[in-house]
Amino acid sequence: MNDKTTQKKKSKGGNQQGKKQKNKQKGQNQPSNNNNKSSKKNKKNKKQNNQRRPPEITDIIKSITDDLKRKDPPSSWAILEKYNQSEFDYSVINLGQQMNAGYIHSMTDAYVRLLQSLDICFRLAKNPNSQMEFLKVIQSIIKTTKNILYEFIQENEVFNNIFVYFQTLATKLTRTTNSIFEMKKKLRGHVREYITEKFINSDTLLLKYAERFVRDGESLMIFSPNTIILHFLFHMRSTGINFTVYLIEDGNSERNQRVAEILNDKGIKVVYGLFSSASYHIKSVDKILLGGDCIYSNGYLQTSCGASSIGLLASQQRIPLYVLVKTYKFSDKIEMNHFNLNSCKNFKGIPGKQDEDSHYQVDLKFDLLPCRLISLLITEMGLMPPTGVPVILKELRKDEFL
Repeated sequence: MNDKTTQKKKSKGGNQQGKKQKNKQKGQNQPSNNNNKSSKKNKKNKKQNNQRRPPEITDIIKSITDDLKRKDPPSSWAILEKYNQSEFDYSVINLGQQMNAGYIHSMTDAYVRLLQSLDICFRLAKNPNSQMEFLKVIQSIIKTTKNILYEFIQENEVFNNIFVYFQTLATKLTRTTNSIFEMKKKLRGHVREYITEKFINSDTLLLKYAERFVRDGESLMIFSPNTIILHFLFHMRSTGINFTVYLIEDGNSERNQRVAEILNDKGIKVVYGLFSSASYHIKSVDKILLGGDCIYSNGYLQTSCGASSIGLLASQQRIPLYVLVKTYKFSDKIEMNHFNLNSCKNFKGIPGKQDEDSHYQVDLKFDLLPCRLISLLITEMGLMPPTGVPVILKELRKDEFL
């Protein structure tokens, strides 16, 4: 009897252990089923997110058009999907992406590339039945290129001048030309003339007028030099004139050090100084040379941030300040507040949605130099005071659209 009872207990114990092992296996299998269900849900959510992705990106693009340089610019496929029913050249997207990333250091290169993309658009434009319909096609091309470009960068007055010029030119050609082929040919011809007159021939004329302002043994101060200033310094050194350049740092130390190395290679003596040392170096300077991005009709110059401080120091020391600028940078607008030129955004990184209780971050990249601090403007059309900008604009429009 005892042997039978022990065997029954062992069999019961074995059955209980088997049940426990099965329960363990079931418990191990249950989370795997939950994982399968969660993976299925994730796949569904991913599909839904992919379907909703384009409209979300277009909404984000609309809300961040005021930023000059963004961390997350819009992608090419988002732009193509947004403007799929309009005519434009793909090089405009490449131009905007490169300017946003900071790969284009010279704005003249950006202007020329924009004009070249407009030339391609005019060449590939459709030929409708009438000239008025072709005018609508040209206006839509200019509008889409403008909108695409401003998806990546902040609005620029020189770009606006180019767009307005070709819009008014297209309306004029509809009255003077007899066929669409002739109108398209003249539009493309004006693009080439604009590039040669405003960017190539104007350099030699501007350098001739600026030669008289630098003498042998003088010292010059430059701040945030652009291509015009550098071409002028190279030209003066090639003529045999010896001078010293005081280069004041504008915040971009890598670019300024590279400029100092290039000037040294050309045989120009360079004194490199920080922005805080400008008040010390300006005492040993004879003239100050500045370049600009745009000059408004009230005589205010849009340039890099910090130029107004250099102008105040120059007026205190009674040192002449000359601005080398071309006439295609003249604007008929009036600007007196430099905060309007810079991008404002809150700390959450969503510009445009400004609440009363939120705080904002201003990206100071541009500055306004008042006309009273500018001694003279040196242009390809000659020497003029900054208050003569509206007169020059009036004369230029008479000559261009008679």
